[in-house]
Amino acid sequence: MKKDKPATAEKSEALKVNIGTEDKEKQDRIKAVAKLVREIIGNRSIRKAAEDADVAASYLSGILNERYLPSANILRKIASPEAKPQNGITDDELMVAAGFLNEIASESRKITQSKELGYTDTDDNLTDSSKNKKASKKESDRSLPTFSVAGGDRRLSRQELERDEAASIGIVYKSLAEQRIRFELDDSVLERGFRPKLKMHLFGERISEWWFMPILSPYRDNFGQGIVFDRFLLILGRLAIIEPKKNRKISLIVISENVYHMFERYKDKLALKGDISLIYMDLNSYTIMKEDYLSHYKDESSELYLKQK
Repeated sequence: MKKDKPATAEKSEALKVNIGTEDKEKQDRIKAVAKLVREIIGNRSIRKAAEDADVAASYLSGILNERYLPSANILRKIASPEAKPQNGITDDELMVAAGFLNEIASESRKITQSKELGYTDTDDNLTDSSKNKKASKKESDRSLPTFSVAGGDRRLSRQELERDEAASIGIVYKSLAEQRIRFELDDSVLERGFRPKLKMHLFGERISEWWFMPILSPYRDNFGQGIVFDRFLLILGRLAIIEPKKNRKISLIVISENVYHMFERYKDKLALKGDISLIYMDLNSYTIMKEDYLSHYKDESSELYLKQK
């Protein structure tokens, strides 16, 4: 007769499996980071790239040789504009590869899912069975989309990404001019590290501050949607720690209709207070195709839109 394994032995085996899985995931992240850092260095020597990034050459060499996983601070230094990164790699991509965005993404998912499931502060008083019943009503809606980057498609160069970003900002200027909205650029102190691509002060409008943040993919068409989605979650996480203002609007810019529809599903489902809109631009026709509010500071009375096609 076959004897059952002692419970302690089963726990020990389960622990070994978990440790092995964690080690493999960490090793995968180390390899992914090393590959991206190699692209960032480009045709420079390790010593020159380290000098540009203000990190030790020996440390950079260790990253490339997959000896360790660098800190988030080091990754941001390596991919900062001052470090002259090549091949269009951004710090957000490094953070995704290293797994440092997981906590922010996880919290953003929890915030969004709790909103979608209709939880309120009083739900803490519900029994577990009541919560399960409430959640099961929207079982089909609660899952956030997941995507994979199709590695076969060509990655855009940094110059191409900068061109797309500049074009999107140019469309903003064009629309404001057509609507005769007076503004001036605002270079005031950043709030808690949040750095919008464009920050402006408006005159004589319902809002006086307007921030713009392009969320662009390093790939064309539907490639790289996972990277774009992670950036979307990252921005939501950063907005969550910024005090909302009734006279401020923040607009997220996308240049893909598929990405627009992917984000549009979160309209009125974000657990954030503030005027946050989503803008879809067509860079070929240099026009704004769609804009919609994902959330409001108070109500819809303060809505202000860029001129659409």
